[in-house]
Amino acid sequence: MKKENLDLRSRYSKNVIKDALKKLLETKSITKISVTELCTLAKINRGTFYNHFNDIIDVYESIQVDFYNYIIEKLETKSVTSIDGQYFKQILLFVFEFPTIVKIILEDSRSQSKLLSNLIDYTKEKYLSDFTTMFPFLSEDEINHLSTYTINGTLSFMIEYAKNPDPSKLDYMTNLIIKMNEGAVKEFLAVIQKDK
Repeated sequence: MKKENLDLRSRYSKNVIKDALKKLLETKSITKISVTELCTLAKINRGTFYNHFNDIIDVYESIQVDFYNYIIEKLETKSVTSIDGQYFKQILLFVFEFPTIVKIILEDSRSQSKLLSNLIDYTKEKYLSDFTTMFPFLSEDEINHLSTYTINGTLSFMIEYAKNPDPSKLDYMTNLIIKMNEGAVKEFLAVIQKDK
């Protein structure tokens, strides 16, 4: 029973620290946030902070891991092929629901955030798996070329949406991404089949 109480207290402390950092990230860059400032906002002492994290970057990376796991769980059962628009809609819902995390991704995009990099790697793996199943005549290289093209285009649309997430535009943006990807896949397949 004591261990369970300690686990609950530990989980609570970690969440309070992460929530405080997310709040601070709404107005400041990560390099401008101090442990003291974070502890004050979280209403904890520095000892509690250092019991759970090494520094601000450690908290930041923990937030990225949490959200990576969250979005992967949501996407796991979705197909990345252009036929299943739910994959793209789920990502756009994520953009709308978690604007602070999207801000982190966008601010880090120049230095390639771990979260963005991991999501791109995950999506490339999904492409390989889903497209190999759906189009067994495609080689791994061909699928990688297609995924690079469509992921970068889709990412550009999502970055635009993230700048001003609007729930009334969710279906429009999802359909736009689907149509663009369907067009790219259709033309890509036509070229590949013609060349074979």
